Amino acid sequence: MAPPLFIDTHLWNEKILSQVGRALASNELIIAPTETSYMVSGNALEELVIRKVLQFKKRPIDFGLTVVVRNLEAALEMVEFNNYALQLAEAFWPGPLTLILPCKSPIPPNLTGQRPTLGIRVSNHPIVQALCHAVPYPLIATSANRSCCREPYDVETLSTQHGENLKQISIILNGGKLPQRPPSTLVEMTPDGIHILRKGEITQDRIYARCGN
Repeated sequence: MAPPLFIDTHLWNEKILSQVGRALASNELIIAPTETSYMVSGNALEELVIRKVLQFKKRPIDFGLTVVVRNLEAALEMVEFNNYALQLAEAFWPGPLTLILPCKSPIPPNLTGQRPTLGIRVSNHPIVQALCHAVPYPLIATSANRSCCREPYDVETLSTQHGENLKQISIILNGGKLPQRPPSTLVEMTPDGIHILRKGEITQDRIYARCGN
C-alpha cells in the first residue's frame, strides 16, 4: 500500500480540488483541515468507506460517525429539524456546531451506529466547503485521531498516532499547524428538550439564549 499524497493547502486550486474529488469518487479516504482539527473524510453514503474510516480510527462500529454537508438545505434532505434545531442551524451554521437529529432519508446503519439519529453540520472552513460543493453526497467529518487519542492539529500528530496505518489514506491536505480550538459543540434534539453532549466553541449560554431558554 502506497503512502498518502501530501498536498500543501497553500497550493489549493481547482486542479487539486478535482484530484481530491476523484479520490472521493473512488471511495478513497482523505484527511483535511477544518475549523477545529484535522478530519478524516469520504463518501458518507458508501458502506465500504464507512468501514474504512472506522478501521482507520480503530473505532467501535456502534459509535457512529458525523457528516458535513454544503448548507442547511442539504441537511434538510437527510434529517428532521424541529423549531429549536432550525434556530440553532440558522444562527451558528456554517460553524462548529454538530446537531444530532432523526434521520429522514435512508442512511447506512454503520454511519449512525445503528441509531435512528445522525450527527450533521455545515463547516465554515473554505476547503471543507469546496469539497462539499464538489461532490453530490455528504462527507464523513470525524476527527482524524486514533480512537481515544487527542484531536490532531498537525500532520506530525497524525503520523505519531497512526504510523503505518496512515497508508490507508489516499490524500492528506496539509494545512500546517492548526489553532487548537475545541471540537464542535455537540447538541442532541429530543422530544424532552435540548441536550449538550459535548462542550465546544459555541457555549451552552449562546445555545440556550438562541432557543429562548
